[in-house]
Amino acid sequence: MGRWIHAYQIVAGLLLLVTPAAALIPDTVEISTDTEWLTVGSSDTATITVQVENSTSGSTLIGRTTIEFAVDSTFGSITPAVTTTDATGMATAVFTPATASGTAPITVTVSYRGEEGALVQTKTVMQQIDHAAPYRIENIWYESEVTVGGTTDIAVRMVDRYGNPVDNRNVAETVGFMVGSPSGNAAFGGADVDVDACRERHHNTPGRHAAGREHRPGKPARTAA
Repeated sequence: MGRWIHAYQIVAGLLLLVTPAAALIPDTVEISTDTEWLTVGSSDTATITVQVENSTSGSTLIGRTTIEFAVDSTFGSITPAVTTTDATGMATAVFTPATASGTAPITVTVSYRGEEGALVQTKTVMQQIDHAAPYRIENIWYESEVTVGGTTDIAVRMVDRYGNPVDNRNVAETVGFMVGSPSGNAAFGGADVDVDACRERHHNTPGRHAAGREHRPGKPARTAA
């Protein structure tokens, strides 16, 4: 009988030493895109990945945390809009661009509710969206007459088929120019000038002339004496 009492006391003592493990709270959130640049109007997509972690333990084994994805529909759509993390604390969604170029903020809201209370965090990743291929010249600015020996700036603004400005945020396009004059001495100063951040192409041209223009993305500009 005495042995049973001692055994009971030992087991009871061990039970007192066992404390319930603290719940893993997803208080750290990382969000990323697997594609830096997408193109408007294309079938290209980007996978947006969310990883939650408990900062105290460093564990990512936090499943069933609610993840909400949101993006301005001007830039595109994301699917699914709501999901949950898997057993490794990860969740993904697919972003598809629309027809507007620019920087699309994709917002993620992480919601957790446990015995300790509720926790809501919001993170944002910036998805870059490039214009489509140059489609037309929207406008061109230059002086129609220039004094012989003088110069004038020519500014060309190009857009894609959706009306997005053709800028140099990703890859800079080039424009080819041709020029003619009664004497045949008019010419463009310099060679190619890449499209700048203002979405325009500038060129200096000396002499009095009528300026023609030629759009040839990615090819050298042509000049005529």
